[in-house]
Amino acid sequence: MEKIKDLVKRKSTWIVVVIFVIAMVSVYSIGSNNAKVVLNDKKMTIVELEDSIQAKQKEFNAVESQVKEINNELSEKQTEIKEGLSAINTLEINRNEASDLIDEIEGKKDEIANLDSQIQQLQGGIKEAKGKAVELPAGKFIVGKDIPENRYKVLPIGRGSNFAVFDENASVIDNTIISSSKGHGVPEYIVYLIDGYIIDAQSPFKYVPVE
Repeated sequence: MEKIKDLVKRKSTWIVVVIFVIAMVSVYSIGSNNAKVVLNDKKMTIVELEDSIQAKQKEFNAVESQVKEINNELSEKQTEIKEGLSAINTLEINRNEASDLIDEIEGKKDEIANLDSQIQQLQGGIKEAKGKAVELPAGKFIVGKDIPENRYKVLPIGRGSNFAVFDENASVIDNTIISSSKGHGVPEYIVYLIDGYIIDAQSPFKYVPVE
């Protein structure tokens, strides 16, 4: 009877041990699984954080690139503005120079008008002298031989042409164009013809003695 009791105790003990072992294994297994889930959750969170950081870095890089482009455009605009201001200054300078030039031209016009008036007065004051007018064809003539020494008003016969006078040393005394064509030379010319001078006329001229 006692043996049976010992055997029962032994079996109960083994059952308790087995149950304890099974319980420990279960607890360990459950703990291990829970730790793995938490660990996996942490790993997933880190990956997502890294992905988020990379995405933000890309956005930052894109914004930084846009900022660089804007700075470049701003620099170009500033250069254009400087060039524009320089062009405006140059234009203003040119405008002032043009205004000064116009004023100078107007002044020259007044001077020319005064000179024309003086010329007209001088021409009006020139009177024909006693003596017969001389007409010579185109050619070269010697004063004192072909025409008397005198002061003459030379007029073109026909359209006129180049008229030149040389001294005895072949130096040019007068060289002009006397023409009846408007805008081509002068319509008449006053000249001193001294003995020994040479006349070189490219067309016929009339020589009227004047005082």
